[in-house]
Amino acid sequence: MAAGLAGGFALSAGAQTVGKIEGVSVYAYGQPPGAARRATFENFPVASNEVLETVKDGGLKVRFLDDTELVMGAESLLTVDNSVFNPDRASGKLALSFTKGAFRFVTGKVRKDDVVLTTRSATIGIRGTDWTMSINARGDTTVNLREGGALVTSTANGSQVTLGPRTSVTVPFGGGVGPAAPFPALYDGAVGDRTVDASLISGRNFAPDPSNDAQAGSQRSSSSQ
Repeated sequence: MAAGLAGGFALSAGAQTVGKIEGVSVYAYGQPPGAARRATFENFPVASNEVLETVKDGGLKVRFLDDTELVMGAESLLTVDNSVFNPDRASGKLALSFTKGAFRFVTGKVRKDDVVLTTRSATIGIRGTDWTMSINARGDTTVNLREGGALVTSTANGSQVTLGPRTSVTVPFGGGVGPAAPFPALYDGAVGDRTVDASLISGRNFAPDPSNDAQAGSQRSSSSQ
């Protein structure tokens, strides 16, 4: 697919449309290749090699052509390095580079072996996954896996850890992969569940895990007695 048109915005000639914006909270920016940085809005196309950015208290939701869902929390930045999808063969490729912020990622129809996710401190290989991730100003990466599996590799020394459902790991910038730990009650993420709309994204650094709502309610009832 060549130039794309949605929401009144056209990509430059030769730019490849790889998805679209499904929602914006507060404000967000996009910079397609060969174009200036500009505000992006619901139904705008997303191009291969486009840089996406959110502002303070902002958020952004992207759906790629293979139905992969990506939610960006406040003050987050990433680059869509490459995305190709052939619906007839259910084959393609997705490569994203995350620079900073909080994210949620739910995989779509692209083969999981063909998804490449990188940060300043880690490379993440996925296996049918729903996860949240945060990258702080120093470049440390925390991955919280909700469903599926993931192989997290340090870019500094190649050390690795395999995550299963409801486990978490932090990779410090310039250091090795830390040990896997149980999924925390509060996680560095932007959203609560997979059905969330971008308009509901919070600017907070932490959001409660919905699976703990019943337990938390029970604890509050006990403490009030």
